[in-house]
Amino acid sequence: MARSNYRTSAWRSVFNWTMSFRFDSDILDMYGYLSKRPAPVVKNYTTILARKTQMAAWMVSHCKTTSRRDEYVKILQKYLPVHIYGQCGPHKCARSEDDKCFKTIESNYKFLLAFENALCKEYITEKFFRYMEADLVLVVRGGAGYEKHAPRGTYINTADFKTIQDLSAYLQHLDKNPEEYLKILRAKDQYVPMYEEYPHRDSKGRISFMHYHYEAVAYCELCRRLWNIDRYRKSYPDMTEWFDKGGCAAPKDIS
Repeated sequence: MARSNYRTSAWRSVFNWTMSFRFDSDILDMYGYLSKRPAPVVKNYTTILARKTQMAAWMVSHCKTTSRRDEYVKILQKYLPVHIYGQCGPHKCARSEDDKCFKTIESNYKFLLAFENALCKEYITEKFFRYMEADLVLVVRGGAGYEKHAPRGTYINTADFKTIQDLSAYLQHLDKNPEEYLKILRAKDQYVPMYEEYPHRDSKGRISFMHYHYEAVAYCELCRRLWNIDRYRKSYPDMTEWFDKGGCAAPKDIS
């Protein structure tokens, strides 16, 4: 994949199924999904809001990406305080202490940026699903249709604003109008995210970082198809056509 070998004549016609986050895959393999809770969550939202003293945070380990998210945040910081945690900012947060850092951010900040590293069709990573259960409001930026996963009003999408300054103005409006902010928190809490945790360990068995994905269902479906191979037999004459129709886009919201 990294070398694009699937585009060579030796490889492009040998694949039978696709398995990815894209909805047109033969096997859907998402980073997570949201399920409606059977009963509302009981929380003291007044207390949750009262302990928040900071505006927005961003946890990031890959600085330069095709989505140019670092440039977007740099512009946003002109209008709004955004504290950057991880390898790309002054606030350090080791990936091995991910949970500890996140609990601090959840307690102190009102907004958390969940910006994807690429603006690709239906590409939503663990940032969205994992942080949806936190006591803060997500601000998302990606190439996917987030409404396929969660209803509007449970998160804030940068795509809904003409400019970065417009987004900043809306976040500042929510900061000054607590009832509107809490309305989003309450709406979000009607859903529970589903995903799995896969720890990556070093040679001494210590967890270096956690990978979050919802792979069990996808692999069960792969197994089911293998046991019913004739029913699902197919092949792709040119794998590049499938990849290219779900291509990634360059950002158009940075100026």
